[in-house]
Amino acid sequence: MTKRSTLFTILIIFIINSVSAIKANIPFDACNNIDWATWSNFSGLKATGSINNGGDNVSVTMTSNFSFSSTPQIYNHVKFNAYPSPIPNTTVPRTTWSAGAGGTTEMCFSKTVTNPVLLLASLGASDGTRSKLTFSKPYVVLFDGGNMEFHDSYSLTGIEGFAIIMFPGDFDCVAVNSTTPENYTNITWGLRPPPFPINITETKGCNEATLTAS
Repeated sequence: MTKRSTLFTILIIFIINSVSAIKANIPFDACNNIDWATWSNFSGLKATGSINNGGDNVSVTMTSNFSFSSTPQIYNHVKFNAYPSPIPNTTVPRTTWSAGAGGTTEMCFSKTVTNPVLLLASLGASDGTRSKLTFSKPYVVLFDGGNMEFHDSYSLTGIEGFAIIMFPGDFDCVAVNSTTPENYTNITWGLRPPPFPINITETKGCNEATLTAS
């Protein structure tokens, strides 16, 4: 076997084994995993929580220019059953956007985070109440649970809407501006787990070497 054909064999085996190893060891759902906040303290205009992001504890603080409270679970949680990764049905903030026009809610993290994720449950109401939110950072839609209008990368409207959106980039804070009071919306924040490590294992033969990614 020539040197060129040996190198070609190494390359082909590396590609085949890398793909098969990744498929075998990294479940598809893992790409959709989100580490969600655990909320603990609610004091009128402020709430605090924590996110265990791959073993790194990140604090999250929610402040608003109007009062809000909490619920022991996410309203109509079954709407999120279609999301590929489980979402815990635990205590989350409950906001009515009661300030109307000029309402502001700011979410700040204890450190700069990458690609923070916002869950919205029951934004707006089935009676036709349209609740519009605008954001200080552009977002992308991860999950549309229905009854949502995504106007552009900075604003959206819910009419009893459910969604999960992500803010691509590195941030300390994200502001949510609201205009329309309603019964209530559940919201919570999460972070994508850190990227998984890839280990390369080399197996040598007489005329070839196999590199396996796992």
